[in-house]
Amino acid sequence: MAMFCGACGAQMDDDARVCGQCGTPLSDEPIPAAVSPKSIPGIGESKPKNPKQTNKVLGMIISAIVLIVVLIVGGNIVSSFTGYKGTVRKLFHAVEKYDMNTLSKLASDIVYDFHYNAFGVEEADLQDAFSEAVSNTLDRFEEDAGNKIRISYTIDDSVKLSGRKLDQFLTMLEEDMDYDSRNIKKVMSLDITLTVKGSKRTSTYSIRSGDLLLVKESGGWKVFYPKFNVLYR
Repeated sequence: MAMFCGACGAQMDDDARVCGQCGTPLSDEPIPAAVSPKSIPGIGESKPKNPKQTNKVLGMIISAIVLIVVLIVGGNIVSSFTGYKGTVRKLFHAVEKYDMNTLSKLASDIVYDFHYNAFGVEEADLQDAFSEAVSNTLDRFEEDAGNKIRISYTIDDSVKLSGRKLDQFLTMLEEDMDYDSRNIKKVMSLDITLTVKGSKRTSTYSIRSGDLLLVKESGGWKVFYPKFNVLYR
């Protein structure tokens, strides 16, 4: 087997002890092999992933996403049954079922106080007026869409009255309707689209902003009817 000088690389005889080229004595120790980077700790190595830890992290992320979705959906469902949205839902359900007892309870105290103070109309007589107005509304729905109607609605816009508009509303209550406005906590103005599905066809109507107000009184959210006929095709 050929030998080579470790200093200059010249070929040497097998029995030589000194390089004939550069005079370097031949060492008895073998020349160490080159160190591979892979053999150096921390270089070229990667720790194996822990499947259990990875699955745990993914599970936590998925759980967080599910929780957020549940909170959003649940919040929307709860809000549709409470607050002013809950009052709107009860209102149109009562109209569909011709539930005058519920409609009377949903009417704002403003309505009863005004008619009694201005015209001496008792609450029972005013309920009769509500009944006639709702009956006329249902007749219109049945004429347009047919019998066995089903009412659904969409709140297109909702605005809390504040500042100038709220002041104007409260002034109107005090001056024109002789009502103590200190009982009013909040007022909402709504834009609503009604969809009435009957045996013949589906008809749509709109209730424009200002024609139907929701008033938060000491007894909760109630309906204030500025005028009975508030439907527009």
